[in-house]
This record gives sequence, C-alpha cells and structure tokens, in this order.
Amino acid sequence: NCFNDEPCDGTDGQCASGRCKPPFTGSSCQVDSIDECESNPCQHGGTCNDKVFAYECKCINGTDGVNCETDYDECLEEPCLNGGECTDTGPASFRCHCDSGYEGDRCEIDSDDCQGHKCVNGECVDKLRTYECKCNAGYEGRYCETLCKIGTFFHEEYTACQLCPKHHYQDKEGQNFCTPCVQGSKTNSEGSKSQSDCVHLPANGMSLVVVAGVLVGILVVVAAGIGGWYYWNQKSKTRLEHLGPGRMVW
Repeated sequence: NCFNDEPCDGTDGQCASGRCKPPFTGSSCQVDSIDECESNPCQHGGTCNDKVFAYECKCINGTDGVNCETDYDECLEEPCLNGGECTDTGPASFRCHCDSGYEGDRCEIDSDDCQGHKCVNGECVDKLRTYECKCNAGYEGRYCETLCKIGTFFHEEYTACQLCPKHHYQDKEGQNFCTPCVQGSKTNSEGSKSQSDCVHLPANGMSLVVVAGVLVGILVVVAAGIGGWYYWNQKSKTRLEHLGPGRMVW
C-alpha cells in the first residue's frame, strides 16, 4: 500500500519514502482511512462492519441480502392462532388481528366472555368464545330468568328444572325438591302439581266383591279383582272410596 507501489521494507514493514497510497495511513500503510459504512448501506436495521475497500452487513432476523434489503414475510409462517389474520409490518415484525373471543399478540388468549353477561339469577361460566349461566336453585332458562314451574323441581346435577318423579308432587314455583305422596298413595305420572294427584291404590291380594241393595243407599261397583273402587251414594252424598282386599261390602 506504499505510494507509487514502492515495495515495503522487509525489516520494519514501512514504505521507503514513508508515504502511503491513498486512502491508506499508518506506519505500515495498513489503515484504510475511508469508512465504507459512513453511507449506512445496511437496510432494515442491519449492522455495518467496515473492511478494506468493502463493508459487510450483519442482518437482523427476517431480513437477508448484501445490504439486508430483503424482508421476509413473517406471515408465511402463520404465527396468528385461532383464526387470527396476520399483517406483515416490517422486518421481523407482524401484527395479528384476532377473531372475536380471542386476544394476545398471537390471538392465543381466550377472552373473558363473562364481561357483560346476562345471567340474572345465576353465575356466569366462561367458555371458549361463549359463556353459560349456572342457575341458582329454583331457576332455569338460558339466562336463569325462569322460575321452576309447579310440578317441577330444580335438579342440582343438571342445573335445570325437572318433572317431579312418580309418586311425588310440587305445588309451588321455584322449589328444589318434590314432596312424596303419603304412604299408601301414588301418582299415575310424572310432574304432579298437587297433593290431590296422589291417590290410594289397591293393596295386593284378592277381594270378594258382593253387590247388594241396602236400605240406606245404593252401592255401584266400579272395579273388582285385586281390591276395588266403588261409588257410595247415601242421602245424596256421593264419594269415591277404596275397597281393600278381603273386605266385603253389604
């Protein structure tokens, strides 16, 4: 690098004239005085490393090329989750536009759907992109807005109103139980709404039914066999009574 390409001294490495070829300086003309990085050739945040008559760019992630001029599209790797839409915003940068019910840099967080919930008589339970209402005892409906009707009770396991089982009744709204019929009486179906739905049923065993006229009234047999039911008319007072097994009516 000596001036006019004169040779260096083999002993001390210096130029014989002591002059260097531009743009070199230094005792042995080893220093390039021109900073090739001065013009900031590296793009997209790349770091420039000055060399002799050259430079080298160290690129950040997401860029490439001699001057880091190539910006990769980060959205090609589909970084947004749960249906989020990706927008490339520059070198090593992107933005996710999340679908309803999600949030976070990559739409990875399920939003709290209980914000602004409509549960009026119950607790809100957050679900994936939705919520459900866990009703208080005695209520049902999507938003727990309806009292359990008569003939039903609140079932804690199903968190909903269910028909009273056979041989039970409920004559009030918003209850979490059904009242059993008194011993010896039963209902014919589920959902009984009154104690009057509980009727006495024939006991097991055979009965002998005899139809006869009496002085004080008329006996009309309605059923016979294992017990029986009959109407009893006495002095214009009609009633339905049960004929148990082994009982004879005269």
